[in-house]
Amino acid sequence: MYKIFLSLIFLSILVSPVYADSSVSQYYPSLVNNIKNGDIVSVGGNNIVLGVYPTAVSNSNNILGVIDESSNIVVGIKNNYSYPVVSSGIVQVLVSNINGDIYKGDYITSSDIPGVGEKNTQNGEILGKSLSNFSYKKYLYKKDVKVNGQNKVVLVEYIPVILGITYYSNNNNFTGILISVGRDISGKNVPFFNLIMAIVVVLAGLITLIYGIGVSLKHSLLGISRNPLSKNSVQKNLLFIITSLVFIFIVTLVIGYLILIL
Repeated sequence: MYKIFLSLIFLSILVSPVYADSSVSQYYPSLVNNIKNGDIVSVGGNNIVLGVYPTAVSNSNNILGVIDESSNIVVGIKNNYSYPVVSSGIVQVLVSNINGDIYKGDYITSSDIPGVGEKNTQNGEILGKSLSNFSYKKYLYKKDVKVNGQNKVVLVEYIPVILGITYYSNNNNFTGILISVGRDISGKNVPFFNLIMAIVVVLAGLITLIYGIGVSLKHSLLGISRNPLSKNSVQKNLLFIITSLVFIFIVTLVIGYLILIL
């Protein structure tokens, strides 16, 4: 009898799913009428009206969560204009193959298709991690989209995702490190072009500072060696030049920061 009991337990483990959808959602008012279960949503509005809408930007930095009508626990006020949004847990998410095949363990982010996610392939905010492969046999519908100026037919389906909204950065390469540093400084995702421009401006200021101080010191020492009586005036002139160079460098730092945040 004991062996039979253990066998039943082992069999139940084998046939049971590896994961089960489990989440806690909160009701948010909707800013639009076309929100569906599984949609990736962002939060928007103003101080008077604050609500959610389907995210329609690839690698959006304003992801709030996913609409889930079957959450284990729901908090907030339910009405005809509110939807339950999950920000953590396991939930079924609408995704497409617009950015390539999705496999178990891939990071998922938002896409240009409203409410639909995609495989993440770059630095940016992610929704979470896929718990299964994208299946071409169980897709919900097809959609015609434009990718790099060319028409493409993509498939949309539900896949389970363990949510963990965070910023993903591939720090294994130099570009990833730069983007990560830019985001840490500015507090937001920075376009790569703006990042390069800010670096160029700051480097120009730094080179000017180092070169200017070096040249000034050289000429000051030569002037004092030729005319020791001019030491005081040379030192004052050197101090003025160094102060000016430091000021210029500070200005370049400010300009570089403005390029990052604007």
